[in-house]
Parts: sequence; C-alpha cells; structure tokens
Amino acid sequence: MRFLQFTTISMLFVFFAIFEYAMANWLMRIEGRIEKALKKAAAEAAAASTTADATEVRIEGGKRDHDDEKGKPPPKTSWWAAASRGSPRTAGDIRARVNKHLTGVDRFFVSPSGKIRCRDQHLDIACRYLYPVLYTIVLAEFLSHEHYENPIAPDDTH
Repeated sequence: MRFLQFTTISMLFVFFAIFEYAMANWLMRIEGRIEKALKKAAAEAAAASTTADATEVRIEGGKRDHDDEKGKPPPKTSWWAAASRGSPRTAGDIRARVNKHLTGVDRFFVSPSGKIRCRDQHLDIACRYLYPVLYTIVLAEFLSHEHYENPIAPDDTH
C-alpha cells in the first residue's frame, strides 16, 4: 500500500511536469504573437511619426524650428526610446498600439512598455528549481510517517 502511495505522488509530479511543458509552449506562442504585434505597432508608429514630422516642420530662413544652434537636426530616435524618455508617446500609448493587434488572452500578457509580462523561459526556470525542491519536501513528509495503519488488515481485537 505504501508503494502505491509513493507511485501516486510520483505520478502527480509527472503531471506537474507535463502541465509545465504545455504552459511553456502556450506562453511561447503568445510571446510570438506579441512580438509580431510589436513589429506592426512599431511600423505604424514610425509611419505616423514620419508624416507628423513632415507636417510639423516649418522652414524659416533655411533652418527648421527643431534644429539646434548649429543648424543640425536632432538625432533620430526610435519610438521606444522616445517613450522611455517621457515624450508624448507614453507607455500606455505603446501598450494601446500593441493591443490593437492582439486578441483574447494575449492582451493580458502585455506590460505597459509593450513587452510580455511572463515569458516561457521564466516559467521553465522557476519550475526547474521548484520541481526537485517540492518533490523532496513531499517525499520527506511521506516517508517521515513511521506509524502506518493498514485499513485492509483484519482487526485483531475480537
């Protein structure tokens, strides 16, 4: 009977490993969809900023209004860098642009910066450390019970 309980505990941990594998696969697929949405959002933002820059630039005496003192335009930055510096493209704007290309549960995994909150690697590494620790704790608890009553054994107190 004790061997059967040990086998049941081991089988539960095998199911845990299978569940972790399936969850990591699911997260990997979500991550792929978020990265595609991120690329689409970046392309849209680049296109929008290019048209906005073209309409906002005024030429006065050969110098644009956003050039520095030497007449050089400011260095081009990506919309990610602009968002991190606190420009009009805020983190919420980035998330909104990315979420526009996502459906269902994928939207819950997007952080305000537009990145995925929990990657498949995070789950995999956490389970690699948790699995042996939990298995050892559960087996130690199981094996620490010295007194074991067999419910099938006949009663000797007639």
